[in-house]
Amino acid sequence: MGYDAEKLCEYIRSHGGIPIIPSRVTNRIQRELDEDEYRERHLVENLFQKLKNRRRLAACYDKLTVTYRAVVVMAGILEWLR
Repeated sequence: MGYDAEKLCEYIRSHGGIPIIPSRVTNRIQRELDEDEYRERHLVENLFQKLKNRRRLAACYDKLTVTYRAVVVMAGILEWLR
């Protein structure tokens, strides 16, 4: 099942979400795509990717939730300041 699968979109809808996944060009039925929502989704995905590049976050060295959350916030601030 790929990210474009209708099954995945139905799962997202059944849980109260709105799928913001563009259809592949080869699909006969094209879904409507809100360009602004997709741009925001893309920004969030890029932020998570940048945060994962930090070794401490990727390896989850912190055992306490409070400590891990603090590291995530600090990494986000450092990324924002770049």
